Amino acid sequence: RFGFSSDLRRMSAIVKRATGASPDSIVLTKGAPETMESLIRPDCLPPSYKATYLHHMSRGHRVLALGYRRLEASPTSSLLTMKREDVEADLQFLGFAVLDCPLKKDSAM
Repeated sequence: RFGFSSDLRRMSAIVKRATGASPDSIVLTKGAPETMESLIRPDCLPPSYKATYLHHMSRGHRVLALGYRRLEASPTSSLLTMKREDVEADLQFLGFAVLDCPLKKDSAM
């Protein structure tokens, strides 16, 4: 697991499936849309990617971009030694999580 980094503006987890014919692993990444854009494969980015997240941000929503990729079956030990930049490369775009976080009435402005 690569925890959230405010400098990188993203976090990732590697999930290893224990069932099925080939126990492969999946990288799941979430982060700021501007950051994720460079990690997602260009052929997986919809033409409206930027316009979509800017639209939601302009309305005061928090927006996270979500991506994933399958890792070839490999021993757990090799997954633990992979570099973050290698794990988080060539992601496929899953979509956006759009969150509404209104201020509470008693919040200081």
